[in-house]
Amino acid sequence: MLHLNFGLNFEALADRLIDELKNAWTDPFAPPIVIFPDLTLEHWFKLRWMERFGTLANLNTQFLDKFLFDALNDGDHPNRVRLSSDLLRNLILSWCMQSTQEGKSHWQYLGSEPTQYLATDNELKTADETRLFDLASQMTRLYMDYETSRPGAFKTKNGLIQTWNLDDASRVRFFTKSNEERENWQRILYNQIFTKP
Repeated sequence: MLHLNFGLNFEALADRLIDELKNAWTDPFAPPIVIFPDLTLEHWFKLRWMERFGTLANLNTQFLDKFLFDALNDGDHPNRVRLSSDLLRNLILSWCMQSTQEGKSHWQYLGSEPTQYLATDNELKTADETRLFDLASQMTRLYMDYETSRPGAFKTKNGLIQTWNLDDASRVRFFTKSNEERENWQRILYNQIFTKP
């Protein structure tokens, strides 16, 4: 059963939740699930608990996005996994390092800004591995940020990518006109990761 708790005062809300949890938590090996919106609030709640009782062990916590994914998935697609930062970063790294039929790596086709940043030589033939990891990490962070901070772009069935691929007149732009090149190479990268088999 799902219990939602609301309140204007964090301390009073946390104390009420702690009291309810203590009453419901009869088996230490079967704790109830407590859902938090972020890691900071989870840490704060645990500190509040320990402030009152001294110790806390085996509390079963989840973040809201994972809980909703599991609830909506409902076992219909057992092979479906929630997109994580680590998974997306590794996919981006893998795609960038793959070679094309011409013998070049995919990163060499992204555009002047990323290729200049990644190249270790003037001929743009080899990529600096540290910079490649940094680029993949940054692109992962940006994608996860787009997903949460720009919900208007996720109204269509396939979300950001489909909206981003609309014709120029109706396309949602995330950047100013002066950064159009940056938007174009990001769109190429995300399309390769999410829409290619």
